[in-house]
Amino acid sequence: MFPARRWTDVAAALAAAAACAAGVACGKREARPGSEARVAATPDAGASGCERLTFAEDVEVAEASGAALLRVDGRAALLVVGDSGTDGAYVLVDADTGERLERGRLPLGHGAGDDLEGLSADGDAVWGVTSAGWMRRWRRVDGGFELVDGPYPVGPVDDTLPLTPKAGGLGAPETTSVACGARGVNCGKNYEGLCVAPGEPAGACGGYLAARTDGKLWCLVREGARLVADPARAIEVTGGNALTGCDVSPDGATLWAGANPLGGAMVWRVTGWREPATAAVVEVGGFGDGFPESLAVGDGGVVYRLSDTGRGEARSLAGRWRCAP
Repeated sequence: MFPARRWTDVAAALAAAAACAAGVACGKREARPGSEARVAATPDAGASGCERLTFAEDVEVAEASGAALLRVDGRAALLVVGDSGTDGAYVLVDADTGERLERGRLPLGHGAGDDLEGLSADGDAVWGVTSAGWMRRWRRVDGGFELVDGPYPVGPVDDTLPLTPKAGGLGAPETTSVACGARGVNCGKNYEGLCVAPGEPAGACGGYLAARTDGKLWCLVREGARLVADPARAIEVTGGNALTGCDVSPDGATLWAGANPLGGAMVWRVTGWREPATAAVVEVGGFGDGFPESLAVGDGGVVYRLSDTGRGEARSLAGRWRCAP
């Protein structure tokens, strides 16, 4: 999360993003022996094969940080939620045009903060995670959403981690802890994305948490009706400070992940994603408006990117692309 009120804290980081785009420095990592994901040959970002599609220039929610595609009243809709300070504010827009269908607030319950940084549809459920690693699950009801479970931590809580690290967590040291205090913002692994897909084989990952601090996708497994983190399994995607969102294609074949401008706004495809040891990460290219954070994927390689910034405090930049196979 980089809300406008904190941009003065990250000016130096934006200079680093420019250097990344120029090829001087970037958050990328080379595959290493023992790395759980193998990085395949990567195309040039300018030749990504992604075509921009018609869509609204922005959506009516501040600091868009999570997005998920749903079926609402028989039509495809994109659910977009704001992060810290928006108290669960969301907007539903038409998936083809970006036209607003509904606005409201996701009920948050009690016991954890409102820094929602990732959303994911999972059958009839909608999951959300905060940057601190606290999970909620909702279901659709007439005219809104109902909180079904949570907030609960995705694993043991490390109370020694600072709840509000400096500069929004930029440059924070990596940690093995999977959750920090319930009211934390940008603490610990600093989750920026969530992607869940039903139907995993026994023992496989049911989804992932995208961690900005270490640039990894951390495996989620099901314990009853809940999703919890497996601290022993992760897919290494990029370097620290860049990873911001993820989603699984509707057919379940491919996981997609995205970076903010500190990582060149890069988008990746990940195949073999159910088990980190078999995952292969391929760069698609860099695209997105403003400061892209959330990412959602539809049929036919359609990719949505939403920005943490926009035109005014109550709007966030948005865009829709179709990427070649």
